[in-house]
Amino acid sequence: MTSNGSKAPARSSRTAAVMLASVAILSAACVAQPATVAGVDVPLLAEPQPPGLLVGPGIEGALAPTECTKDAPNGVDTHFEPRKSSLRPPDPMPDPDTMPASSAIGRIMRRGYLVAGVSQNLKRFGSINPHNGEWEGFDIDIVREIALELFGDRNMVRFRAVNFSNQFEVLHHPDENKKVDILANTITITCERRYGRHVLFTTVYFDAAQRVVVPKRSGYQRLEDLAGQKVCASNRTTSMGKILATKDLIPVAVAEDTDCLALLQQGRVAAISTDDSILLGMIDQDPTIEMVGPGFSDEPYGLAIKETDQDFVRFVNGVLERVRKDGTWRRLYQQWLVRPGQEIPDPPAAEYPD
Repeated sequence: MTSNGSKAPARSSRTAAVMLASVAILSAACVAQPATVAGVDVPLLAEPQPPGLLVGPGIEGALAPTECTKDAPNGVDTHFEPRKSSLRPPDPMPDPDTMPASSAIGRIMRRGYLVAGVSQNLKRFGSINPHNGEWEGFDIDIVREIALELFGDRNMVRFRAVNFSNQFEVLHHPDENKKVDILANTITITCERRYGRHVLFTTVYFDAAQRVVVPKRSGYQRLEDLAGQKVCASNRTTSMGKILATKDLIPVAVAEDTDCLALLQQGRVAAISTDDSILLGMIDQDPTIEMVGPGFSDEPYGLAIKETDQDFVRFVNGVLERVRKDGTWRRLYQQWLVRPGQEIPDPPAAEYPD
């Protein structure tokens, strides 16, 4: 009965319901199945993967400070002392302008600026300030002190971003435009790195220890509590070495420590374990995480320089001597690293083998 409006709405309602059901089915199909373009299946987008993400094969850990590779000189594997692995500075310190042109310092002076490999993501130690684009942190300012001694100007330095996976390759890069003179990147002094990477380290300029960061109220207190869980650290580090050596952990490796923080926030790992100095910067960025348990390693940091550049190693050690004695080290610690209620420690003492 076309003149009776009561039937038409009923048919319209049934039609609308069928159409909505069809749309729902099509939508579900779009979510559950890959799209097809020109006969080719296009997979669904996966979660973004941090560069260098590894779970399983390809993960490497660095050896502990006193452990050596088979390539180390005879006897070094049992006698290597990280704190006594550097060269005594000259007394008095040389005038950089008078150094031979063939020396490392001479090459740097001819160039007119220092080139340093640093992190751009480690808050408190080496990062780029998002508000002004400036490099900042404890490592950054230590390098600026070296530039001051060389050129009389803290700003005569160019920073080049490196990470734990590529930093030693950058130090030894054959292209002058891609290499660096020095690495300042929270690097633990180890026998393996000294001889396997053909570098000399300066005296210890900072002491760190490996710890664990987890979400608050997770219940985890130690690395051993995380059996069966994924634990993240940068690849080729002493931190990853301890994760690999701890029973029943599932190691997750990344190129940058900050990528571990992203994975923890996404729930893709249960914890991060690396140096406490690095973890402090992560806690600054995310107040929902906390550092738990005591430190369980000795991580003496040194600046890394090619082993052929001995004149520069001695010079930098002279700079570090001055930084320790004139209060600069304590000032930088106060600026970048001190926590509420914490007393500023004394700087690590310089030790030499002779």
